[in-house]
Amino acid sequence: MNLEDEQKLKFDRRLRNRRGWVKDEDVQAYEQALPDVSEKAAADEDEQSPASEESH
Repeated sequence: MNLEDEQKLKFDRRLRNRRGWVKDEDVQAYEQALPDVSEKAAADEDEQSPASEESH
């Protein structure tokens, strides 16, 4: 396994519960370093345009 693949797996949620896999402090630091992508979230149904409501 190469280093890039290992880095991807290090913070995989499915592997966090393994003893000695990753420290909680490392996970918190990794999560704090992630970019904020909240603007990419889908809009609520109430905020959709009227054109999309006509198709219902």
